[in-house]
Amino acid sequence: MRSPIVLVFLLFALMLGGVLMSSWSYLRDEYSKSQETKLWIYSISLAIIGLTLFAIGTATTAEAMKSNSIVFTFANVFYLGSIATQLLFCVSLRKPVSKKSIYLFILGIVIFGIHFEYLRGSGNFVGRVLEVASIICILLVMQLYQLQKVLRVQSSLQLKFLFIFTLLELVTVILRLVVSALQVNPVLTIDSVPMSLMAVTWFNLSFNVLSYLTMLGFWSERSAAKQVEASIENARISALLDERERLIGSLLAANKSVATGALSASLAHELNQPIGASRINLFTLRRMLTGRDIHDDAIEEIISRIELDNQRSGDIVAALRSIFTQEGVITSCISTAEALNSVVRLVQGECIRLGIALEVHIDDALINANRVELQQVFLNLLNNAIDALKTNQQTEQKSIWLRCMKHSDSVQVLISDNGPGISEQLAPRIFDLFETSKKAGMGLGLWLSQYCIQRIDGEISYAPRVGGGSEFVVDIPLKRDIAQ
Repeated sequence: MRSPIVLVFLLFALMLGGVLMSSWSYLRDEYSKSQETKLWIYSISLAIIGLTLFAIGTATTAEAMKSNSIVFTFANVFYLGSIATQLLFCVSLRKPVSKKSIYLFILGIVIFGIHFEYLRGSGNFVGRVLEVASIICILLVMQLYQLQKVLRVQSSLQLKFLFIFTLLELVTVILRLVVSALQVNPVLTIDSVPMSLMAVTWFNLSFNVLSYLTMLGFWSERSAAKQVEASIENARISALLDERERLIGSLLAANKSVATGALSASLAHELNQPIGASRINLFTLRRMLTGRDIHDDAIEEIISRIELDNQRSGDIVAALRSIFTQEGVITSCISTAEALNSVVRLVQGECIRLGIALEVHIDDALINANRVELQQVFLNLLNNAIDALKTNQQTEQKSIWLRCMKHSDSVQVLISDNGPGISEQLAPRIFDLFETSKKAGMGLGLWLSQYCIQRIDGEISYAPRVGGGSEFVVDIPLKRDIAQ
């Protein structure tokens, strides 16, 4: 009888030791952070020590129960301490356990140990069993009450299992009480311990081990939940960092925009003086030629062109100044044919010099726009196409296509070329401020073009040209009274 009892106690102690070692890698990191982790480690450690002492006491005690070893007193104290600490652990799942409560539980265990040692000395085996079982019943009832409170706020499958195993443990302890209370013959030796009592005790220990196994699952469940929370938090932090980078980029762009606006305003102010002086000098030259009665058609044409260029320079400076000072756009009724043909004349000589074929097809229509801004938009797009073809040595026949098509409510202008095109990485940001694919570019041209087109409720977009190259599409609403 003695050997099987020793083996059973050692087996349960080894099982709990395995549970503790299995969860140690997680509990070691959490030990200094969480009170509940400490209480659970204390509880399972006390249970292991108590079961080991039961095995030692059973193996070394005398046959007569009246003179059995003091080891049983320590075994019961440690085992009861494990049950009490498990109760404190359940309390800590809901709120921190005060030091006063812990000290009171320790004092109660000490008082129990003193009284149990008194009963051991008197040889009252059944009295000891009834006392231990009664105290454990009270602790388990309190533990079930605390678990019920925890489950109201935490939806944990493992805690539900713990509640079930604690309830089964309580049932087996009550059975121990019943079996002990119904014991008629005195238990004087180890061999005279009723098998029914031992069977109920072993079932009770089995459910106790399952309770600790359930808590191992609880730690795994909590660890997985923390990993998910950490992943979500990392994703949120990454998103915030990305947002911070975007904000910093936007602020830098805004600062550059402010600096560009200030620079453009300063340049506009400074350039107005030499442009005005040039206009006065041209007027003076014309008066001098008239006064000397000199009439030369070639000289007259040159002076007229210089005057036109001078006027155009002044208009461009004024338009840039209005853009960067956020002034309202001044529009007028413009012919698309007139506006586009004037731009074509400006780039035609450069195209001939570089051997670029410029194909033009224009449907005339009337739109509301600022003439200078609109001309600058199309001039910028054509110059970009020329620059792309200028550096492209792989295309034998370099071509630019300018097509203007009138629709029911808008005019669509397409400017395309068979150059190298724009990279996929840069294409989505091509209209952003200070984004450029040119080595010497400033990243202002396309941003300004988009800004000017949007000021007249139009749209500008980019797409790779079928067959290679780039294609920019500008949609501008027709003049309202014409569209209606």
